[in-house]
Amino acid sequence: KARPIKVVLGDDDEDDCILTRDYFSEIKKQRYEIEWASSYDQALEMIATREHDIYLFDYRLGAHSGLDLLKETQARGKGVPVILLTGQNEGDVDVEAMHAGAEDFLVKAQLNAKVLERAIRYAIERNGAEKEIQKLAAFPRWNPNPVLEFAPDGTLTYNNDAAQALVDSLKKKALTEIMPPDVRGIVAECLAADGKKASLQTAIGDRTFAWSFLP
Repeated sequence: KARPIKVVLGDDDEDDCILTRDYFSEIKKQRYEIEWASSYDQALEMIATREHDIYLFDYRLGAHSGLDLLKETQARGKGVPVILLTGQNEGDVDVEAMHAGAEDFLVKAQLNAKVLERAIRYAIERNGAEKEIQKLAAFPRWNPNPVLEFAPDGTLTYNNDAAQALVDSLKKKALTEIMPPDVRGIVAECLAADGKKASLQTAIGDRTFAWSFLP
């Protein structure tokens, strides 16, 4: 009952495409909707629709290559996992593919339903995890509230723009001038208390600030 995974198969060899489709048909745990792109331009059109979950690009694709498509996908900020399909003697394509952002590469001669299913599942899971990490990493930066990050020893390792703006509004020279006293002790207590949040208030002049320390 799960939604089918939408796949773009970029390959100019129809026989290879039919063989890969057969592998997909042998996978019983998940349904797939495969769209065949027989040329570089057709693959670009499918990338532009932003409707697919994963791309499988053959390294050999007419005058262009799967690497070209991979780089184009990354340049458009699609954020969808790409697996590159290669022949037996493609040299260092695997290294180049990984550097270009491919989630995986598969040798056609070693391809079967089990290998294909596992590669696609892992690629989608890794891609999802990477997106989640990026979202979490962006949260402090764009948060309108001051956000500080501390190392386990209590050393300040990061502050967002809102924190610096607060320092400036208070006419202070450094973040250390507005932080609660004994930050090192607070951080140590949080880490020792099974990840429980610590909350406290401080006063600077006639202003009161609430602090939350989240391990």
